[in-house]
Amino acid sequence: MQLVYVTHQYFPDHRTNTYQSMAMIQEFQKLGFSTDLIYCDRKKTGIKKSISEFYQSNKDIKTVKLKSLVSTNKKNYKFFQKLIYVISQFEFSFKAKKYLQKNYSSNITIYTRSPYVLFVLNKFSKVFIFEIHQITRMTSYLIKKSLQKNEEIKFVVVTPYIQDQLLSFGIDPKNILYLETGYDESLFAQIDNDKLKDENKIRIIFGGTLEIQGISKNLENLVLNFLKLAEEEKIPQITIDIYTTNSKDEERLDKYFSKHSIKGQVNIYEQLPKNEFYKELINSDIGLLPLPDTHHTNLFSSSMKFFEYIRAGLLLVCSDVEANRRFNYPVIFRYKENQKSIENAILDAFNNLNESISFDISEIIEYSYQNRAKKIINTFIY
Repeated sequence: MQLVYVTHQYFPDHRTNTYQSMAMIQEFQKLGFSTDLIYCDRKKTGIKKSISEFYQSNKDIKTVKLKSLVSTNKKNYKFFQKLIYVISQFEFSFKAKKYLQKNYSSNITIYTRSPYVLFVLNKFSKVFIFEIHQITRMTSYLIKKSLQKNEEIKFVVVTPYIQDQLLSFGIDPKNILYLETGYDESLFAQIDNDKLKDENKIRIIFGGTLEIQGISKNLENLVLNFLKLAEEEKIPQITIDIYTTNSKDEERLDKYFSKHSIKGQVNIYEQLPKNEFYKELINSDIGLLPLPDTHHTNLFSSSMKFFEYIRAGLLLVCSDVEANRRFNYPVIFRYKENQKSIENAILDAFNNLNESISFDISEIIEYSYQNRAKKIINTFIY
């Protein structure tokens, strides 16, 4: 069977959403689908590796790169940026439609994350699946218009709020599937879980970007609170390892910790391949998951790192936002954005470090990419 993943994303790139898209493409292939990727050539990332090399794909993926408008980076032209972005989305969608009409029959499955692709292509294929990561006024408008043409569009949503919004549109519940972002179980399964941690030091780990939707996660402040408590001997001496996703974040952290004369306890690294990062997670003790308390985070965020940390058996110190509240994991220590709350969360985590964690691993495997892909296929195609 043929599935075509049509997306306005650009590849390869360090953003989490590209890893999730590529992981899903690979899982669809494993389930017997010939899966092609049509994507947008709208930004140069400076990455010289091929898509397969960058995402460690063992499968040959047919990729089609369609040229599109490039948005301006001038901060004084926000309206112009938004306008260019909308035009770029429509331009890409119509180019994708033209390419599909020329090269594919309608007896295929189209999978997208773009409401613009949905609007332009919703009647082209036998099965059309739209994965939604946020709802905007434009998204709502394009969904409603698309449903007037095709009531059988299938929706994958990543948060309960998005599911509720779609239900309020009158969409048949059988056409909506709620699945969180997920993580890669196949990589964890390859790792020797008997690797020994250094029992003489407590290792704290963070991986990812320093911002979400342009808002800081305040990782630096969280790290300072750990170091302050260690200096006051309220917690043991620690090592904090930070794996950044881009050189800009790495430079920002280097500058920040140099300004505070912090050396040795905080190590800053470039992003690792997923399998190597998972090994580092398994050999750590506490995972950090700071997220800003924003409208976007509380309504639309589904954190891949959350599932990765739990799968690695880490204690979690994380901000008290909806994305970190939806799961029943026994060793999550949440904090509000004030020093006292942060300190209490850290102290609670250390008080539980030597406690055995009673958690059924099958509960987290439920959220793997592998299980996610099976649910999508079994619900909407077979």
